Amino acid sequence: MSRPPIHPSHIIALHAAASITPAGVVLFLGHAGAGKSTVARLMAGHFPTLADDAVFLLRQEDGSWCVADGSRRAFRGPLSGDEAATLSGLPLRAVLRLYKGSAGRLERMGQRETCHHLADAAFEIAWPKRAGTAEARKIFSAIAEISRLYPGWQLRHSRDQRTCDMVVRAFT
Repeated sequence: MSRPPIHPSHIIALHAAASITPAGVVLFLGHAGAGKSTVARLMAGHFPTLADDAVFLLRQEDGSWCVADGSRRAFRGPLSGDEAATLSGLPLRAVLRLYKGSAGRLERMGQRETCHHLADAAFEIAWPKRAGTAEARKIFSAIAEISRLYPGWQLRHSRDQRTCDMVVRAFT
């Protein structure tokens, strides 16, 4: 049985990297230079990299969210209906906000903080900044929903094997 096509309004683009863990996709958020791509590459020995620069979050019929690679498309503008219909993703598991630091640490974030970082990642993609009020409200509403459904974590990392080991232990 085929799934119904995903409507473009049920898709959010994020400036993020993502790894595929046995538990689902883990998103890595952070401003330019925070280490999103670096951490995803570190994880590649344990978890395949889904994306290293941008992702699409896809709302499913059951209300859950999946993640698709958006690296080749996310920065160019909203998807057409035909483009949206071709997307498929893997289940979202968690959101990690990256911070550089000398000692690796993984700590839970609250929903509000997770929502804030997801919004930052969405609006680092240029075209949502130009969205009208109604479209911006839809994006914020979806981001708030995601932050209620999926755990957020702060990952303080030193871009080394300790970071990788910590994430592997947490998400396997």
